[in-house]
Amino acid sequence: MTTKDILYIVLSLSILAATVVVVWFFAYLIGIVRELRKITKSIHEKIDGVGGILESIKERISDSASALSLLTQVVARIGGAWRQRRSKRPRNRGSDVT
Repeated sequence: MTTKDILYIVLSLSILAATVVVVWFFAYLIGIVRELRKITKSIHEKIDGVGGILESIKERISDSASALSLLTQVVARIGGAWRQRRSKRPRNRGSDVT
């Protein structure tokens, strides 16, 4: 065995070791990317859930606002009718009595 043969053996072992390190690095990187994908998917699901809750709250507030508007109109009409009725009645405050 010559020194040239030993050099080739050492070079091939070095290349093999570098290949193993690169493959290990890419496998580790792929694992990280998969975890990131799972995390972002989970975050999207939670954001969609919050969006659904906010949409439900918006609908309830809208329904409540419509009902409150109707209630305000009814109370205003009742108040107007009551004021008209009071203004038509004569006022007796007892000032006639001496």
